Amino acid sequence: MFGPLKTEILAKEKLSRLNFTVENWDVAQRIFLSINTHLSHLKLLKVELEKKENANRNYLEVFQKLHSKKEISVYESGVNVFSLHDNSNVCSTYEEALNQAKIRNKSILLFFSGYTCVNAKRMENDLFCNAEISECLLEKFILLELYTDDMRLESDETDSTITRGKRNSELELDLLGFNRQPIVVILTQNGEVENSLGYTQKKDAFWDWIK
Repeated sequence: MFGPLKTEILAKEKLSRLNFTVENWDVAQRIFLSINTHLSHLKLLKVELEKKENANRNYLEVFQKLHSKKEISVYESGVNVFSLHDNSNVCSTYEEALNQAKIRNKSILLFFSGYTCVNAKRMENDLFCNAEISECLLEKFILLELYTDDMRLESDETDSTITRGKRNSELELDLLGFNRQPIVVILTQNGEVENSLGYTQKKDAFWDWIK
């Protein structure tokens, strides 16, 4: 569940002293990310936090409760790194992102990812979960993450078997002419590609790219 033994012990100790409240969310999130907790786990914790049913518990207790009830799934559908932020610049569909980009006069940062893509998870944890980077992205862009291996079915009058992942793959092919994950794309308000960046964990290189 956690990383090396020493890191696990220290993290558990810190989390056990944090009351399960909204005020402590940012601190708890940093601790969980430091021990490579999967983003889907954090999303479930945040959902639990919004229920306001565990005010007398600490973060470690709630995490262990969810884990014991098998409510934590490694590839929880619909979870993405940007959804951890309560921000109107974060979108869930391409159409919504285009609409918000025009309303807010911003470019779109689109991240083509995959639930089973190890390199995508590395980029999420090392770059998008970095406090300075995420703050910059939220201010500068309309943010959208799409999974090309999302197996949920789309409602389509002509094909009842098409998945969201297939739709997202088709969009990537249409925009870039190829399918490869992970890849970050900057789009204009009209959906035109301005720039793209493949896999990297180098913060300096990513900073230079988004500027």
